[in-house]
Amino acid sequence: MPTNSPSHEFITSLETDGIRFVRSLWFDNANIIRGKAAHVGMLPNYIIVQH
Repeated sequence: MPTNSPSHEFITSLETDGIRFVRSLWFDNANIIRGKAAHVGMLPNYIIVQH
């Protein structure tokens, strides 16, 4: 991940603030609430950057 990308800046700010986990919540097509937590160190594997 390039060091000047918005994703890198986001992860750096999380690490600077001492945040270790990020949780995302969403509704699936059956209107069931889903959630996932990811460790900050694993976020580059989860973040999709579209150009």
